[in-house]
Amino acid sequence: MTATDSFFLPYQRRWLEDTSRMKIMEKARQVGMSWATSYGIVRRQALEGTQYDAWISSRDEVQARLFLEDCRSFAETLNLAGTEMGEPVLSEDARPSAYTLTLSNKRRIHSLSSNPDAQAGKRGARILDEFALHPDPRKLYSIATPGLTWGGSLEVISTHRGSKNFFFELIQEIRHGGNPKQFSLHRVTLEDALNQGFLERLKSKLPADDLRQSMDTATYFDWIRSSCADEESFRQEYMCEPADDAAAFLPVDLVSSCEYEAEANWELPLKGPHDKNAHYYLGVDIGRDHDLTAFWLIEATHGLFLTRGLTCLKIPRLQNKQKFWTNTCSCPVFAASVLIKRGSVVNWRKTLPVATALIG
Repeated sequence: MTATDSFFLPYQRRWLEDTSRMKIMEKARQVGMSWATSYGIVRRQALEGTQYDAWISSRDEVQARLFLEDCRSFAETLNLAGTEMGEPVLSEDARPSAYTLTLSNKRRIHSLSSNPDAQAGKRGARILDEFALHPDPRKLYSIATPGLTWGGSLEVISTHRGSKNFFFELIQEIRHGGNPKQFSLHRVTLEDALNQGFLERLKSKLPADDLRQSMDTATYFDWIRSSCADEESFRQEYMCEPADDAAAFLPVDLVSSCEYEAEANWELPLKGPHDKNAHYYLGVDIGRDHDLTAFWLIEATHGLFLTRGLTCLKIPRLQNKQKFWTNTCSCPVFAASVLIKRGSVVNWRKTLPVATALIG
């Protein structure tokens, strides 16, 4: 029995032992696949003769840091064992970095932002973590794969995000389209993980008084299932069955492509300063009784409509709401405002300094 036989669960070991040039994993949430992958990339990059660096793309900045922290933890563990045998893993003169880990053979592991363009011009191994959750998975894949031209491997790991997502398209192509890209496909549902010892491993990390300590696998499965928003969410997050985007008003991919990145500085104060060359519009939903009054600032620029501010206020009197709205619209850059109709407040538009439309 090797060290990995006792340290990793069977589905993690199969993934680590698969040396295919391109492999893909559809997985349940929080079953330790990203963690296991970080061990695998450290072991491969630390080998003597490795030619190129490795590049990891995570869905956001926080996840990028967490993945590299796992890499650093494994590297430190392997370094202790390797130093005793005269084969250290970590470089002694390398400065610690939040986004780069340098090994003793001078090869590095880089953790990148979710921007697909960050993949351009880089050679070596690729890991696309939580692939379906990226804003544009298709573009990310298209830019990342040419980086394998001179060597390296591609590992795609993700939970599903809808039936229209490029990740699901890849899975379907592998299963039903002849697998032209020659992926090695792996799959682990929550049920698979539980059958292979996941709950016992989880309990070993939990406090003694945690309620899950008394659960068996069937009870834990039902507990997770009942904690989800609905059955469709459970089957997507834990059973590798993507939600049906055909039943959704807006597909997940479309919504994701319109989201700001976590580190983006997108918000502008309602009162400015603003770009004088752009057009701004203010949407207003007047709250009555216990509801909040919402002011949504939109910037129209280069054919796009960008959210630039969202203010929700608990304003007790209608007159105070009108005053706040009037003062906000006094900013000369506003082109128009939209009011969601609420009884007597429709007359407010006559007092505003910008054109105001009514809806509702």
